[in-house]
Amino acid sequence: MWTIAKLSVQEMIRKKVFLVTMILTGIFLFVYGLGLHIAFKDGGDNLIVKTVIFTQLLSAGLYMASFIVAFLVLFTAVGSISTELENGTLQTIVVKPIKRWEIIVGKYLGMGMVIAVYSIFFFLVIIALNRQISLPALNLIRSLGIFCLQGLVFLSLVLLGSTVFTTLNNGIIMVILYGIGMIGGIVEQVGNLIGKEALINLGIVTSLVVPFDSLYRKMLYTLFSASDLGQLNLFTQQGPFGVGSQPSVWMMVYVLIYGSLALYGAARIFTRKDI
Repeated sequence: MWTIAKLSVQEMIRKKVFLVTMILTGIFLFVYGLGLHIAFKDGGDNLIVKTVIFTQLLSAGLYMASFIVAFLVLFTAVGSISTELENGTLQTIVVKPIKRWEIIVGKYLGMGMVIAVYSIFFFLVIIALNRQISLPALNLIRSLGIFCLQGLVFLSLVLLGSTVFTTLNNGIIMVILYGIGMIGGIVEQVGNLIGKEALINLGIVTSLVVPFDSLYRKMLYTLFSASDLGQLNLFTQQGPFGVGSQPSVWMMVYVLIYGSLALYGAARIFTRKDI
């Protein structure tokens, strides 16, 4: 299993899409950092206006970072099983004394380690660029854990899809599912802003099917939640990137079960698959 994990790390890093993602990440961080510099320099002296601008820019940066991490997961893991079945690579592995579920878990551990390291780097750079906002260390640690969880849970779902669908079909389905989650989160946020219960309920149902946006909202709420950050909490509730109502602890438990079941399902299906 650990051999599979090691090979998965090497394979993921060697992919061209990984290199392209790193380059585009650097470009994004440069543009984002330049925008922050201009905003901080010309934001004026009004404390309320500056607070609104800074919190919204930080929220937008983390939202975009979550999006980029998700697409790195998608483009590197979408064919991790299906493509190797199509080209015959896995056939040479399954005949060896290794259980099929170990292949799935090994791939998850290997790719998961790369995704986690990338997520940690991305999160810390975004926070460092927003150095004008002082946040408690405990908040940063907790929100960092939730930020990493987004990519890891999505990875388990992409692996599940890779055992069921072809690479192309899996990619299309995962893009649509992730898009539904994003739209559902925005719909719920709009519902909170205008007081429409139907929109809020629609967003909640969407979060149960695709919970990634809920992780983002929980991460953002955790980042700003502190007794001395009441004003920041108020401003993070505004806009499409805000948190109208924080996901509960039970939602986090649900997300963990969701990811575990997706990984279990991938291992189960691959074990029974006729190769």
